[in-house]
Amino acid sequence: MAGGDGSTSSSSSWLSLVVLHTALLFASAGLCGYQIITRVALTGGMSLFTFSVYRGAIGLCFLIPAGFFLERNKRPPLTCKLLGHFFLLGLTGVSLTQACLLEGLTYTSPTFASPIQNSIPAITFIIAVAFGQERVHVKGLDGLAKIMGFILTNCAKSFQSPVIKQYPARLSVTAFTNFFGTLQLLVLALCIERNPSKWILTEAREVLSVLYAGLVVSGLVLSLQMWCVQKGGAVITAVYQPVQTIIVAVLTFLFLREDFFLGSLVGGLLIIGGLYLVIWGQVKERKLAASSLRTSIVPCTDNGKANLARVIFDDNSKENPTLTQRLLAENDSKTDAVC
Repeated sequence: MAGGDGSTSSSSSWLSLVVLHTALLFASAGLCGYQIITRVALTGGMSLFTFSVYRGAIGLCFLIPAGFFLERNKRPPLTCKLLGHFFLLGLTGVSLTQACLLEGLTYTSPTFASPIQNSIPAITFIIAVAFGQERVHVKGLDGLAKIMGFILTNCAKSFQSPVIKQYPARLSVTAFTNFFGTLQLLVLALCIERNPSKWILTEAREVLSVLYAGLVVSGLVLSLQMWCVQKGGAVITAVYQPVQTIIVAVLTFLFLREDFFLGSLVGGLLIIGGLYLVIWGQVKERKLAASSLRTSIVPCTDNGKANLARVIFDDNSKENPTLTQRLLAENDSKTDAVC
């Protein structure tokens, strides 16, 4: 029975990893298409601020109803602190990011803009370690693999993880983030683009790019990334940023007829190698954490009735409380009725 349980647990763990990395690949592909389509629209003369505002507004048309109906029973009450967090997420993850990325796409190609974003994994890794969102066992092989992975593959995601823990409603978090980011962009756009003609979409490619950016990127991709951050952490989500470089290079070669160099192929192989090292290191860390847990069956009371409980202890914990304290501390142990 024990062996069967272990096999089932291992299969479930691998399945969850496959789902996580598949979702990350889809998110990366969606962002790559966004860079290509946006580049075409901006080079045609469309205002980047107008584009960003329309994108955010269309995304909200999807996110607000989805978050309201799908998460009505699990949304915690809003507080001023949470609203402040959403405002900062909108500033760092939407308005500033959009302004900088789109301005860069106006003067450069997607193949250049995508590698520039590859510094995100290293920055995210440092921020995540500083805020305690990521741990590295430097003396272990798994920890060295993770560090090497980040070196080979090259702060909004680090900030998303603690916010999601406080407000565990991904679609609603994405909607609030997009709302504040779009509001900030609207204020900027009204100050900069005072010509009414800049707000009129006249070509099919402009309409297509706005619809794709709003529905696919602001709606689906950002929600998917939020889910990936919650399931896999900010760092593993950011590591997939370099994968976009490979996809963008291929797409620009096929559709925009840009040259494809040998350096892009070599860089792509290094990116894939670094990504596999990071994934392998995280799998080893999970197995190490699971092996440090031990289980004991202890008597307890449940509404005045005698009962048994399974208590899970973490041998790697720095503290060494008594059994009674472990039963009362939610962060140190968890109990399951077994009778």
